Amino acid sequence: MAYKQSVRADKFCLVEGMPGTGKTELIIRMIQKFSKLGKKILITTFTNRSLDNILERLVQSQLVPKEIIIREGSQYSSSLALKDFTSKKQ
Repeated sequence: MAYKQSVRADKFCLVEGMPGTGKTELIIRMIQKFSKLGKKILITTFTNRSLDNILERLVQSQLVPKEIIIREGSQYSSSLALKDFTSKKQ
């Protein structure tokens, strides 16, 4: 149900839930769907680790072209696996 609601959302979709409830999997599926539709996607998280977890799984899954992934922020706060996707800001 959350997936259908997220895909149908007009402007934005807020994903919230307890650990282990499938938020990351839902976000990965949403990104896959929206990238196929040619839509722009912005992901914001409370922590760098949350964002890195999403992006690492996205890169590993090869569900979207790597060229569309850009991680904004300091390279020092990103995971080593995402170094090539992180903007060059310090």
